[in-house]
Amino acid sequence: MGYAREDYDQAFEDACQALSSPGELDMVRGQMLRVEEVLWLALRRVFAGIAVAVASLVVLPPVYLLDLPQSLATGLLVTGSLLAVSVLVYWLCRLVFHLEISSRIRGRRFGEGLIEPDASGQ
Repeated sequence: MGYAREDYDQAFEDACQALSSPGELDMVRGQMLRVEEVLWLALRRVFAGIAVAVASLVVLPPVYLLDLPQSLATGLLVTGSLLAVSVLVYWLCRLVFHLEISSRIRGRRFGEGLIEPDASGQ
């Protein structure tokens, strides 16, 4: 069962309201932005691994089964095909993930615009 956008927003809002000072709030927001960045980098690495694996499964078996002549042109063609399919699968993974996330949590990043300053400016 996945969370809806409202669930994420409410959980983060509750956590921010529990903090006692604006300094803590800024620190937590900064740390959460760093966590978000690390998660995105990790996801990109996973997508790259998936892309290389899928491209290898698509491109390499026909090369071995067709018994193509071993030449520089064939090697470049196989390498180019492997690279092209990898890039295509990588961006397809990112697109699917982006569409899934944006359908649930659109319009904000961690800590942006969740708590309005009170009348004293804090």
